[in-house]
Amino acid sequence: MQNGNHQLINRWRLKESLRRTYLRRPDLLEGLELDKDAQKLLREVRGEEDSKAAAARLNLDND
Repeated sequence: MQNGNHQLINRWRLKESLRRTYLRRPDLLEGLELDKDAQKLLREVRGEEDSKAAAARLNLDND
């Protein structure tokens, strides 16, 4: 990387890593000790994914 905001990039990478784990192996997140930043990102991921699931259910109900 030659330029860019490395802190934001690292945050995005961690968030996407948490998202993949949440979607594929949520059991691995149970009991895992995360720092405050990672906990916040995981809460964001859960909210985003729950919203997506709710929207998908609404779309299925309307079909």
